Amino acid sequence: MKALLFPLSQVLAHVSRAYVVGRELRARGHEVVFAAENLEHTRSQMSIVAQDGFRIVDAREPDFSYLWRSMMESGFRGTVGAVCSPKKWMPVDKIIESQVEIIKNERPDVVVGFATATMSNAAYIAGVPAANVYNAYYIGGILSRPIWRFYWHAYDAVFLAAMRSTVYKRHGKKNIPAIDLFRSVPLLSPDLPQMYEVGSALYNAQMTGPILFDYPAPAPEWMNELDDGTPNVYITMGSTGVVYDAVRASFGALARLPYRFIVTTGGQVNHDALGDIPGNFRVTAFAPGDAILARSHALVFHGGNGSMYQALQHGVPMLAIPTHNEQRINARIAERHGFCRLLEFKRARNGELRDAIVSLVENEPGRDAAQRMAELVRASNGAATIADQIEHIARNRL
Repeated sequence: MKALLFPLSQVLAHVSRAYVVGRELRARGHEVVFAAENLEHTRSQMSIVAQDGFRIVDAREPDFSYLWRSMMESGFRGTVGAVCSPKKWMPVDKIIESQVEIIKNERPDVVVGFATATMSNAAYIAGVPAANVYNAYYIGGILSRPIWRFYWHAYDAVFLAAMRSTVYKRHGKKNIPAIDLFRSVPLLSPDLPQMYEVGSALYNAQMTGPILFDYPAPAPEWMNELDDGTPNVYITMGSTGVVYDAVRASFGALARLPYRFIVTTGGQVNHDALGDIPGNFRVTAFAPGDAILARSHALVFHGGNGSMYQALQHGVPMLAIPTHNEQRINARIAERHGFCRLLEFKRARNGELRDAIVSLVENEPGRDAAQRMAELVRASNGAATIADQIEHIARNRL
């Protein structure tokens, strides 16, 4: 079969999931094509896909750079302003039209969106079987709460519905409410069923187990240091770089700890702008995360689902400093399972980061909880399960 994958190309978590699933499908003999925008963009994460020989076609996507700038430069007011101005960064009509054109040109047997919400609209218009790969705990949490359902419907009605209806009318398709259409597409949630509940709001969702990904980066020159007996704390910043602001504000306190801090920036921070880095820090853009986590006592991260599972695979407890609400929800669930602690960004910047890290490194119950979860993670194979479902969806034209 031929599968067309739509990841959000500026978000490594979603690109990496698409990449791992794409490799699994290709290994089974299927043709896999990716659709993404502007591979030369400084925030594009598609290099791993291109370097592995996958064909990539140009697609219109949301401009997350505009959203991130608004969040970082103007805080809450900037975030609200951006969200309430979707035409500036998320022109739904143009995005759907781009996706429909690609689907009609490529003629795939199935299309798969990786957090690409408009994909369900494009697949409906083009009449092609489809699946979404996204975390059900987040969408289900919104749909299960009346107040959040109200906000979702209201936002769609005020800002998005008119743009979407224009495209439906142009293609002679019946206008279907966005939530109903999204729920009708099979949702493959790359999560452990032992950690999350799907909920009745998502009748088409299935927990598949996590998609594990390790960035294909060379080992840094200081890698051998990690085996000298010093406790290693791994800090990964995700797609926004916000975590590092908290770490930088605590340089003085962290420099006095008898730990080594390994920081991967993901290219989100200019190394020249970091200033004086303490002697117990090792900083690089990318590194092999599995090799570092296998030698780590703790992880400090943004609360993202992919990084969490990578750490759990090695039984590493973690401290989450969330950037947005989805990461916060995930961190709270992880906290309830005992292997994670949530620390809000403001508190982390105000000096609480040092004590939180010390508590995490010295906390045996947290490490025991992480190691219990490690057995479940290692026993799962989310990429293979998702590939099975994609084949089933294509074969039965779901």
